[in-house]
Amino acid sequence: MLNEIIDQNNITTYTLAKKAGIPYSTLSDIVSGKTDIQDVSATVLYKLSQGLGVSMEALYLGNSEQRTYYISNTGRMVTVYADRMEFTYQGPRNLVGFRNIRSMKNNVLYIDSYFRDENGRIYVEEDYIDLMDVMTGHEELLTYPYDIILGIPGESKTSYLIDNSLMVSDGMAITLSDNGTKDTILEVVNLKRNKEKLMLRLNDYALLYSNMSKNMEKRAIESVKRNHALIAEEAMERKHA
Repeated sequence: MLNEIIDQNNITTYTLAKKAGIPYSTLSDIVSGKTDIQDVSATVLYKLSQGLGVSMEALYLGNSEQRTYYISNTGRMVTVYADRMEFTYQGPRNLVGFRNIRSMKNNVLYIDSYFRDENGRIYVEEDYIDLMDVMTGHEELLTYPYDIILGIPGESKTSYLIDNSLMVSDGMAITLSDNGTKDTILEVVNLKRNKEKLMLRLNDYALLYSNMSKNMEKRAIESVKRNHALIAEEAMERKHA
């Protein structure tokens, strides 16, 4: 099954290992059959699914008909990626980004979204997206079994950051980080580059480490400060989950 998907993607084992961020030896053992796909860790399975653009379920169960579609936004411009096609539409004027997908029923996506109010503060509210309307003219894409995840195809690190973030704001993913203290430590990553990041304490915005530019540092801290209450609430929920 995995070999078939690799062939369909016209990608080498070495390239896939590098793209997915897993050791080549690990992938080689899976491809050769030395390691059964159902025995690999959830982390490896997730990275493979992101690198190949298929669902974890499709890899695990060997169901090549299961497809994975993606959804992301730049401001109010929303794009759905499905089978190498892109469907774009304008979302609400005050849309900032997507937090998580709650559920999907009859091709309607129920999604918690970040919106900005008239005072510039960000709040979360459930919204819905009718994929039949978005994919008008190509409704056949919705007749296959499919998953839909936040992110952009081929950008597995970006997708991972978005999926695991407390929130996405100002083009940055704000995630929890653990430095062995009882403080709430955040890691803020520039999604555009996936490299520039800083760590800071939520309670006083003290920088612990940063390789961001001074301008990006300022933007990151302002974003955290502006959304302090929402970040603190989400962090508390996750710590007690």
